[in-house]
Formats: sequence, structure tokens, C-alpha cells
Amino acid sequence: MKLKIKTKKIIPASIFNSRRFAYGHHRSPAEPSPVRLVPHRIKKVLTGFKKKKDFTKAPLSDALYHLVSELQRFYAANQTIDQLRHQYGNPWHMPPVDKKRFYDSKQIVIEFNHALRKVISTDAPRFDFEELLHFIVDTYTAVSGQKHADDFYHHIRTTLVGMRNEMAVEQMLIGAGVAYELGSLKQDAVGGDFIINGIPVDIKASEKTAEAARQRAIDGGYDPSSILWSHIEFEDFDGALRLSPQKSREIFAQLEPELNAIVKPR
Repeated sequence: MKLKIKTKKIIPASIFNSRRFAYGHHRSPAEPSPVRLVPHRIKKVLTGFKKKKDFTKAPLSDALYHLVSELQRFYAANQTIDQLRHQYGNPWHMPPVDKKRFYDSKQIVIEFNHALRKVISTDAPRFDFEELLHFIVDTYTAVSGQKHADDFYHHIRTTLVGMRNEMAVEQMLIGAGVAYELGSLKQDAVGGDFIINGIPVDIKASEKTAEAARQRAIDGGYDPSSILWSHIEFEDFDGALRLSPQKSREIFAQLEPELNAIVKPR
């Protein structure tokens, strides 16, 4: 699906005129600077989106432009994480230098997730899931080419599914009147998505990812009991970035007993 945007907003040059956006781009000495190429390439993606969307009255948010500026850094961090996991398995088996590389890369991914959270909060009414996914992929490949397009698609889709689920859990907690705090970047790095009654809770997007996270916790000598599946299925969103209020209530009725077993005083 080709995604198109209609917008008169020019992407701020300051977002792209940085070493960070050129991160991971390899070029020959004769090739033009990637930083100078970025605004033209991104503009082409946006211009090509015109026929599908009309953003004249509601321009795209600054949060989305910021997210776009972080795509190459996000992907490079994921490549480092994948390489180190393949080499060592769990980070507990990594020597200090590589363990630092691993957690530094995790921090970059977490920061990107927080930027993605802002995009979903701001731009959910104007994108459905597939539109946002393909817009991000088209934007990345416009800058970086097709060499790693499939792997980037896998990583960004997994990330988008996870963040959409995390925000849906937040929607359920708010709807049920459950007091919570979002985990800090440091808490998030060790699985504390939500802090409820002072207890970090890690709520995963699928049964499979929850089970894998529990196993990693066990391997590292940690208690896996606070790792839960959200009970949200991909189809529950009906293609959108947010759950309907009714679906949110229905799903929380399944999650609530497991959540209470962790966070309720005994």
C-alpha cells in the first residue's frame, strides 16, 4: 500500500541537519552528503501521500517529524541488540564492554518508543495502523534505500504493535479507575512499563512475548511473576491505533484478576 500525505508544512531543517539522522549511512566520497539529501527525499514521500490523506486543516504533528528523524538511529540500535543476543544470548553472559553496548542500544530503543507513544497520542485520529506503519517504512527507505527494508519492517512493526498495546493497557487502566504511573526510562529498561501500588508490572503484547520474557527473567535469576499478557489480540483494534471503549472494558475484565494477584495487598 502506497501512503500519501497532503501537507503544506515543511519539515524543519533542524531535525535533519544533525549527525544523528545520518547515523548508520555509509557513502563513498563522491556521494552527496545524506544530510543534504534527507529533506528532498522526505518531501517526496510526503508529496506522494497527497491523494490518500488531507492534512491541510490539521498538519502532521512535530512528534511525527521527530520520530522520522530517529529512524536510522533506532534501526542501528536494534541491529546491535540482535547481534549481541545472537552472540551471547542473555546480557548476563556478556562481557562488560558488550553489556554496556547492549544497554546503551536498549536505551535508544526505549527513547524511540517514547517518541512513538507521542505520535500515537497525537496522530491516532488521522492514521490507522497500516497507514502509520507503511508511512514510517516508506520514509526510512526513502533515506536509507532498500538494502535492509525487510528487517527494518520487522523491527518497526514489532515496535508499533508493542507500543499500541502498551497504550491500550493504559486506556484500560484509566477506564477502570486504576491508579498507575508510567515507568521511568530506567524502570522501562528492566521491564517496568507500569508502576501500580509501587510494583513494576511488565505487560506484553502477546502470550508468546510474555512467555519469552518470563524465561529471560528466570535465566537471569529474577522473579517472572510480574510479567503478564495484556489479553489484547491484534484483531481487537479493528485496524485502528486505539481500542474502542467497549472492547477496552471487555479485555480488562480478563486482565484484572491476574493484575490484582500482583498488585493488591494480601
